[in-house]
Amino acid sequence: DTGKQADVVQVENNDTTNALQVLAISGFTIGAGLTAAVGDDAIAQFDLLVNPGTPGDIPDVTIDDIQLNVGDVVIDGTGSGLVILDMAATFTPANFTITTGSTIDGAGVGASIAHGSAGSLTISSGGAIGTTYNPLVLDMDTVKITTTGGANDIKLTDQNASTTTYTIGSAVAAGVVTINHTNTAGSIDFATLKSSSITVNHTGSGGITDSGTLTVSGASSFTTTNALITLDDASNTFGDLTLAAGNGNITIVENAGTSLATVTTSGSVNISSAGAITDANGALLNITAGSLTLTAANAIGTLADPLETDITTLTDATVTTSGGVYLHELDTTGGNGLVITNIDALGATNDVAVTVDTGTLQVGTVDAPDDVSLVATAGVITDGNAGTNNITATTATLTAGSSIGASGSGAIDVVLSGAPALTLSANGSIYIATTANLTLNTIATANASADTVSVTSTTGKTITLGKAVDEASETTLTNDKFIFNAGAGGTFDGGSLLFDIGAAGTLSITADTIKNFGNGSDQAGGGITLAPGTANATIGLGNIITNAKIAAQTFKIDNTTLNNFAKAGGGSLTVGDTSSGNILIDEVTSTIGAFNLTLITGSTIDDTDDTGDAFVSSGTLTLTSKNAIGGLNGAAGLNTDVTAVVVTDTGGKNVTITDSGATNSDTTYDVVTKGAGTVTLTQASKNMVIGTTGISTTGTADLNVTAGELNTSGGTITA
Repeated sequence: DTGKQADVVQVENNDTTNALQVLAISGFTIGAGLTAAVGDDAIAQFDLLVNPGTPGDIPDVTIDDIQLNVGDVVIDGTGSGLVILDMAATFTPANFTITTGSTIDGAGVGASIAHGSAGSLTISSGGAIGTTYNPLVLDMDTVKITTTGGANDIKLTDQNASTTTYTIGSAVAAGVVTINHTNTAGSIDFATLKSSSITVNHTGSGGITDSGTLTVSGASSFTTTNALITLDDASNTFGDLTLAAGNGNITIVENAGTSLATVTTSGSVNISSAGAITDANGALLNITAGSLTLTAANAIGTLADPLETDITTLTDATVTTSGGVYLHELDTTGGNGLVITNIDALGATNDVAVTVDTGTLQVGTVDAPDDVSLVATAGVITDGNAGTNNITATTATLTAGSSIGASGSGAIDVVLSGAPALTLSANGSIYIATTANLTLNTIATANASADTVSVTSTTGKTITLGKAVDEASETTLTNDKFIFNAGAGGTFDGGSLLFDIGAAGTLSITADTIKNFGNGSDQAGGGITLAPGTANATIGLGNIITNAKIAAQTFKIDNTTLNNFAKAGGGSLTVGDTSSGNILIDEVTSTIGAFNLTLITGSTIDDTDDTGDAFVSSGTLTLTSKNAIGGLNGAAGLNTDVTAVVVTDTGGKNVTITDSGATNSDTTYDVVTKGAGTVTLTQASKNMVIGTTGISTTGTADLNVTAGELNTSGGTITA
């Protein structure tokens, strides 16, 4: 009766087939204490059907403190107004269905909608469902919600201790959906979600998953305490993503571009996008994780707005169709740098750019069709794959607050096709290796210590200077040691460019062909060493055009080039090493004054004949070999015109040297054979002076002074 309320109504339904129906009008309340229970005859099913009346200004029906532990409950009010639900703790229907043309609210914070997780809840509402202060509180395994009136908001609190499977907006997309899960057990699964926005806060141990597709046009936020977030349906689409999982792993798959606000976990993050992965919050941090895997059909970040990260390991960042990879490791928490396992950009002109603010940047494999830029602002760049290639691109720029690479297998391995291709800047030493031809761009070391710059290539490749090495613009190069090793069959091409590393810098070039060195104003005043790249390669020094024997050697340098190197070396030049073959020298004359020449080999040293002097200089000739010096191509042996001759080793073999004294004053000799070799020295003019080391051999010493004196006051002769 309208406006009336019965204190107690007791209804007994003995019909085992039909439900108990309550036909209500506006303002009707199924009051506190309504109890539905199984009677003595053990009725198998008790169903309650409530049919509200015409909508009014006050709630059309209030379901208040119903106690029902069997059967189904159906509230069918397609044309009705507001429905308020306030269930008792013992309300445990098998299934609960609510239909209203208006809105559905809970009775207050903490109110209950449905208890009994084995059942299902189906809601069809023409308006909003729940509010911020009066959400619907659920405890059902299956929840299906349709907002027939359009994109209406949904506010839910989930108390389920097992898995709640949600189907929301399957026909018409909902508005803002908020789900707060408060049980420390349980999980959330989405069979279907269509909404303008989603916020899920989950405290359960089971995490958030999908068994179907999520379609969210706006902000998408998923948070767990310490559980996984796995939303990997291939058709998912989201708005700006905010994800937090404590120590749980996060997996996201999106069938469109992916926009990242913040992603936070101490576990792993795996994001796959059918479009680009972009930054939704500008310069703020995007991803905090232990490890990160990113896969996108298009770009990952942009050059102007990279993804900001605070991670330990970049397991993989791959663009599958066309796009670059742009990351900025802020290292805001641990300062532990970044380990790159793999980065792969695809499509013409696309780049890779990674900057690490603090700590070490360890490089595994990085591939890009155009440019690679790796920056360790305050740390080192190291090799993360022990000799396997690190960088494949057209060009690359490596910048470190400390060193780049390390010696041996610790070098940064590159394959670069550009010319010039490689730009290097470090506050320490630099070690680069390549299996391809390599053209170097700017090289800079930003401190004043004696750093090493080493570039090594494999068999048959060319190392080329594409830009001048100039200590005037890079003043800290002055104490550095430059090493270029093009290996067996390799070539070093100086590009006819200035090479100036100052009065204390040293240069070593190992290649079977050395060409186009310097521009005449070069400087490596600490000394220059040249050696063939092929082991046991023969060396020819002198007039290549007129002397067929010199020209026939594997590794050959003409007189002009030798003087250019010696001038750059501060007057000193070393040729050969202990793995070199026979050295022939003839018609080499200093044009720079005191030219100090050192020859090193594991074999013999001689000139081509007894005609003329092989080396003429006011400097010193130093010889080290493991076999005979002189006497192989003429009785006079190695013909010289120098101020000093030093022999440090012959492997116990003979030494035969004749100095003409034609242009220089006295010649000083220090000779050690380290064995039984015969030492034959002839001074054709001027005086022969025995140096402080003296003459030392277990064989015979034969000293001949033709027109001067033998001066032994400075040393001894042991033979």
